[in-house]
Amino acid sequence: MTDTSLKAEAVRCPHCGAPLRFDVKLQMLCCDHCGEKTGPGEFNIKAVSNYETSKISDGNLSAFRCTACGAEMYSSSVTAALTCPYCGNNAVVPAQLSGLLKPDYVIPFAKGKEDVLAAYERYRNRNIFKRFMQPEVFRRKLDIDDVQGIYVPFRLYDGSAEIEASFVTCDKKSEQFTEEVTGSLEFEKVPADASKRIADDLMDNIEPYDLSALQPFSAGYLPGMLAERLDEDAKEDEKRAQERIKKSSLSQAKKELNHKRILEELSGNVQLSIKSSHYALLPVWLLTTRFNDSVYRFAMNGQTGKFIGELPMSARKTLSLAFLALILPIVLCMAIRSDLWAIGLTIGMFGALAVILGIFWIMQVKDKASIWDADYYLKGKIKIKSHTEKRK
Repeated sequence: MTDTSLKAEAVRCPHCGAPLRFDVKLQMLCCDHCGEKTGPGEFNIKAVSNYETSKISDGNLSAFRCTACGAEMYSSSVTAALTCPYCGNNAVVPAQLSGLLKPDYVIPFAKGKEDVLAAYERYRNRNIFKRFMQPEVFRRKLDIDDVQGIYVPFRLYDGSAEIEASFVTCDKKSEQFTEEVTGSLEFEKVPADASKRIADDLMDNIEPYDLSALQPFSAGYLPGMLAERLDEDAKEDEKRAQERIKKSSLSQAKKELNHKRILEELSGNVQLSIKSSHYALLPVWLLTTRFNDSVYRFAMNGQTGKFIGELPMSARKTLSLAFLALILPIVLCMAIRSDLWAIGLTIGMFGALAVILGIFWIMQVKDKASIWDADYYLKGKIKIKSHTEKRK
């Protein structure tokens, strides 16, 4: 086994040596021992003490030994910032954030752990149906195993799109038209999650970020949070960004049609060009809770507070609703009419109703994750022209 060493440099107060942490509300590095406050961009991390590290043979983990208390921890081999759970010693790993791995930008956390817990409660109780369908034990007792703030690596892409699309549309009188749309669009800083460990769809659904808040990268924003370096293949990230830009370009083209009812898409050619990319760390709160041996994961945008996740559903309540949806109509029908035809028709009708209600229920309890378009990242004026001809 070939070992490679990594040094995690402790982030300590220059006056008293106690651990420093980034305070979300003050947007400053703070020492809880002496009250010292330092601007994140002004702080230079010094090797006051180091974690001893060694690479694990499988390449997925690194072992970190805290020199403050002697505890040994295991973390991802792409970890760039960490906190000792025993003594609170915060540290960063400079090798993970230097050279080609150094981020261009960072968006600091603007939401704290108390904001995550409050958002979680609102999310669970946002409508009566969602609250009712959760298991009783889960509703009564909130068992949060882990709430962790993490700076997730993203690649941000600048690009443009040339559009040539044509559609068959119709007006209110059902007259058909052929409409051609041509034009160009500019996009700025379209994000793509650059971490293999974190689900892309989860990150898509907590967007958008306010990218005007991007700050030049400084490791002073990291203490007290986890951070990872990028490890996703650049080609895969660019492909995802292109998918978003293409989806957004076609949707913008459709908005320019004179007749909004589209009968057929004849062509939808979008030529994409990625002009540049940037590397940024964006703030995410990850929350994990366990129920009945299953793990449920949630994520919150650490800047805007947007919350996403999946809640457990009560099997007993599901069966009860299904039973009522099928049996109650039959009983009512038999009370009115006793012929089998009426009973069969009723079963069919309410069986279909039960399926529709089931789909609605799943939509209410489980949020759909999907790739977002890139409309939010449009830059400047949209330059699109359309031409309409009546079909013969």
